[in-house]
Amino acid sequence: MQKIIMMAMCVLCVNFSIARAELRDQSRPVGQEEKVKDYHDVIDGFFNLLYDQQFTQAADGLFADVLVSKSPDISNKSYFDDVKAKLVNLPNVYGKYCHHSRMFERIVAGRFVFVDYIVLFEKQPVEFSFQFYRPRNKWILYGFSIDADIVNKMDSRIRKKMLISDIKPGT
Repeated sequence: MQKIIMMAMCVLCVNFSIARAELRDQSRPVGQEEKVKDYHDVIDGFFNLLYDQQFTQAADGLFADVLVSKSPDISNKSYFDDVKAKLVNLPNVYGKYCHHSRMFERIVAGRFVFVDYIVLFEKQPVEFSFQFYRPRNKWILYGFSIDADIVNKMDSRIRKKMLISDIKPGT
């Protein structure tokens, strides 16, 4: 009986792996073998440039393939220009870049990703939030934001989580 159960589990695992591979390849045109650039590669390249204190190059690389929503109107371009200017000015305000750590990553339907990092500067931590979208074969930066009020934000998240964990079922 145990052998039958083990064999059934193996068959299910193999079928699941095949189904995942087929799903992954559905969006790829026939005959296209090119490796899709992962959004982690974009983020890693961005932080490597920050490590070298090359903020302008990091911003240019990050916004090189920006997907401007709906239409490339001037308001969207000015938004990204403003974010780029804020990014380039970070060392002047917060000091030298020291380190970064991923705080949160959520993938929605395999096509949209939210990734938040705590970025440590000499004077204070800052939160960087990335959003990537993959309509076909390529991950594209969909949004990027910088939040210097991370201490208050994290404090409220922690307090909210503590409050929720203090509530017991049936009370």
